[in-house]
Amino acid sequence: QAAIQGATELLPFAAGPLKNAAETQYERALAPTTAKNKVIASKIAPELIQRGEYGSLHGLNQTAQDQAAQIKPQLDTAYGNVAPAATRGSGTQIVNDLENLKGKYLVNGIPANPQAIDSISGVQDIVKQFGQDIAPDDLRKLKSIFDDPVAQRGGYAGADLASAHTLQAQKVAANSIRSIMGAASPDVADLNKELSFWLNVQKVTKDSAIRQTGQAGGLT
Repeated sequence: QAAIQGATELLPFAAGPLKNAAETQYERALAPTTAKNKVIASKIAPELIQRGEYGSLHGLNQTAQDQAAQIKPQLDTAYGNVAPAATRGSGTQIVNDLENLKGKYLVNGIPANPQAIDSISGVQDIVKQFGQDIAPDDLRKLKSIFDDPVAQRGGYAGADLASAHTLQAQKVAANSIRSIMGAASPDVADLNKELSFWLNVQKVTKDSAIRQTGQAGGLT
């Protein structure tokens, strides 16, 4: 807690190396151990400092839970305010973005990695079932379905998905939906970004707090 507070108080005066030192101190205080959590911590630490957030790991975790709980109904409302016309052509756009991914595995139009091509086509087939114009709420559900296995594998925290072709395709599809919804509603884009931030804070602080509690119990 002292390390986190100290880093926070340094920020207004920090520039260059001093700011980097504050962020490093904060990342250490978050105490991530897994490779995935270390990447997440490096992303959230500067913003936590900027926001002036500090306290114990349990305290930060509770703050993250409270913030996420407040954002979710706002996000529901924002999605509900998006007119279906705003996502016209979304199905076509997602399929085209996946088609561009296929290009990485083609040489002169010939599949150089048939397994990758088949995996991408499988995700395209799922999207095509919803037609050329996918409703905002359906896009939201699809994004969640595509995002979940990618996040579990660490695909948004630096994990290499080069050999996991279905996950790679799901990530492209989810990012395509994010782009479409962001263009259709800046409110949805902002709230999704804010929710993602607090969920990341929640994950890192929870994992670190659980680990430290277990260590304390073992020492006792």
